[in-house]
Amino acid sequence: MEGAGPNTSRRWFLKGAALAAAPYALLPDARAGAQDQAVDYPSAEWQPASRSNYTASDRPASYPLDSVIIHVTQETYAKTLAIFQNPAKKVTAHYLVRSADGHVAQCVREADIAWHAG
Repeated sequence: MEGAGPNTSRRWFLKGAALAAAPYALLPDARAGAQDQAVDYPSAEWQPASRSNYTASDRPASYPLDSVIIHVTQETYAKTLAIFQNPAKKVTAHYLVRSADGHVAQCVREADIAWHAG
Protein backbone atom coordinates (compact mmCIF):
# COMPACT_ATOMS: atom_id res chain seq x y z
CA MET A 1 0.00 0.00 0.00
CA GLU A 2 2.96 2.31 0.64
CA GLY A 3 3.82 2.62 -3.05
CA ALA A 4 0.28 3.22 -4.31
CA GLY A 5 0.73 6.97 -4.55
CA PRO A 6 0.99 10.04 -2.34
CA ASN A 7 -2.70 10.14 -1.42
CA THR A 8 -3.34 6.43 -0.91
CA SER A 9 -0.55 5.28 1.39
CA ARG A 10 -1.14 3.98 4.90
CA ARG A 11 1.15 6.72 6.21
CA TRP A 12 -0.98 9.39 4.49
CA PHE A 13 -4.16 7.85 5.94
CA LEU A 14 -2.76 7.78 9.48
CA LYS A 15 -1.51 11.36 9.21
CA GLY A 16 -4.97 12.46 8.06
CA ALA A 17 -6.64 10.60 10.91
CA ALA A 18 -4.27 12.14 13.45
CA LEU A 19 -4.93 15.62 12.06
CA ALA A 20 -8.66 14.98 12.24
CA ALA A 21 -8.36 14.09 15.92
CA ALA A 22 -6.01 16.95 16.87
CA PRO A 23 -8.55 19.81 17.09
CA TYR A 24 -9.71 18.58 20.49
CA ALA A 25 -6.96 20.59 22.15
CA LEU A 26 -8.09 23.71 20.30
CA LEU A 27 -11.83 23.39 21.02
CA PRO A 28 -12.37 23.06 24.77
CA ASP A 29 -16.03 24.11 24.67
CA ALA A 30 -17.50 21.11 22.83
CA ARG A 31 -20.88 20.24 24.40
CA ALA A 32 -21.96 16.71 25.31
CA GLY A 33 -24.74 15.28 23.16
CA ALA A 34 -25.07 18.41 21.02
CA GLN A 35 -26.24 16.55 17.93
CA ASP A 36 -27.42 19.56 15.91
CA GLN A 37 -24.43 21.81 16.56
CA ALA A 38 -21.61 22.61 14.18
CA VAL A 39 -18.86 20.01 13.94
CA ASP A 40 -15.86 20.20 16.27
CA TYR A 41 -13.40 19.92 13.37
CA PRO A 42 -14.25 22.71 10.88
CA SER A 43 -13.54 20.68 7.73
CA ALA A 44 -15.64 17.69 8.82
CA GLU A 45 -19.12 16.76 7.67
CA TRP A 46 -21.57 15.88 10.45
CA GLN A 47 -22.66 12.22 10.10
CA PRO A 48 -24.10 11.42 13.54
CA ALA A 49 -23.71 7.97 15.02
CA SER A 50 -26.68 6.33 16.69
CA ARG A 51 -27.11 7.61 20.24
CA SER A 52 -27.10 3.93 21.25
CA ASN A 53 -23.45 3.65 20.17
CA TYR A 54 -21.76 6.18 22.46
CA THR A 55 -22.02 7.74 25.91
CA ALA A 56 -22.99 11.39 26.30
CA SER A 57 -20.40 13.06 28.47
CA ASP A 58 -18.68 16.35 29.28
CA ARG A 59 -15.07 15.61 28.53
CA PRO A 60 -12.49 16.53 29.53
CA ALA A 61 -14.24 17.56 32.77
CA SER A 62 -15.84 14.15 33.41
CA TYR A 63 -13.15 11.90 31.91
CA PRO A 64 -9.67 13.31 31.23
CA LEU A 65 -8.12 12.51 27.86
CA ASP A 66 -4.68 10.96 27.78
CA SER A 67 -4.37 9.50 24.28
CA VAL A 68 -5.61 9.48 20.69
CA ILE A 69 -6.58 6.13 19.21
CA ILE A 70 -6.48 5.57 15.46
CA HIS A 71 -8.25 2.54 14.02
CA VAL A 72 -8.27 1.14 10.49
CA THR A 73 -11.62 -0.33 9.46
CA GLN A 74 -12.01 -3.28 7.12
CA GLU A 75 -15.16 -1.85 5.52
CA THR A 76 -15.79 0.89 2.99
CA TYR A 77 -16.44 4.45 4.12
CA ALA A 78 -20.19 4.10 3.43
CA LYS A 79 -20.48 0.75 5.22
CA THR A 80 -18.53 2.07 8.21
CA LEU A 81 -20.91 5.05 8.50
CA ALA A 82 -23.84 2.62 8.32
CA ILE A 83 -22.31 0.54 11.13
CA PHE A 84 -21.84 3.64 13.31
CA GLN A 85 -25.48 4.64 12.65
CA ASN A 86 -26.85 1.16 13.45
CA PRO A 87 -27.93 1.05 17.12
CA ALA A 88 -27.48 -2.74 17.26
CA LYS A 89 -23.73 -2.51 16.53
CA LYS A 90 -22.74 -0.71 19.78
CA VAL A 91 -19.61 0.78 18.19
CA THR A 92 -18.54 4.11 16.74
CA ALA A 93 -15.67 6.60 16.49
CA HIS A 94 -15.42 10.35 16.76
CA TYR A 95 -14.11 10.75 13.21
CA LEU A 96 -14.00 8.72 10.01
CA VAL A 97 -11.54 9.58 7.21
CA ARG A 98 -12.38 8.43 3.67
CA SER A 99 -9.19 6.97 2.19
CA ALA A 100 -10.08 7.89 -1.40
CA ASP A 101 -9.87 11.64 -0.86
CA GLY A 102 -9.28 12.40 2.83
CA HIS A 103 -12.86 13.59 3.43
CA VAL A 104 -13.59 13.68 7.18
CA ALA A 105 -16.91 12.81 8.81
CA GLN A 106 -17.53 13.51 12.48
CA CYS A 107 -19.83 10.90 14.04
CA VAL A 108 -19.59 11.69 17.77
CA ARG A 109 -19.03 15.01 19.55
CA GLU A 110 -15.54 15.30 21.02
CA ALA A 111 -17.01 15.79 24.51
CA ASP A 112 -18.82 12.44 24.26
CA ILE A 113 -17.36 8.93 24.62
CA ALA A 114 -17.22 6.83 21.45
CA TRP A 115 -17.40 3.06 21.85
CA HIS A 116 -14.49 1.99 19.71
CA ALA A 117 -14.28 -1.61 20.86
CA GLY A 118 -17.95 -2.56 20.79
